[in-house]
Amino acid sequence: MRRTPMDRLRDEMLSAPDRVDDSHLPPRFAETRTALRDAIKHLEAKGVSNGTIVMAMLSETLPRMVYERGPAGAAATLSKIADSLVHQPSAMSRQ
Repeated sequence: MRRTPMDRLRDEMLSAPDRVDDSHLPPRFAETRTALRDAIKHLEAKGVSNGTIVMAMLSETLPRMVYERGPAGAAATLSKIADSLVHQPSAMSRQ
């Protein structure tokens, strides 16, 4: 199977926390990330589409982000993420 540029971008983005010093990550980050990845692999093996997984994760993540950071903080975080996606050299857009 030929890997697309989007496959490579996804893999690069997923590996980013592996390059961050653990002291900059919240407690139990690695454990939590492993559990989420295992759940995603399980859903993929059951045939759940990537789009469905993304929407379900967002429906769980966004309320938690707003609770943790407040509405303005969550919006600022999402804005930073959007800006990074648009302006990072390796980012590619779906057209």
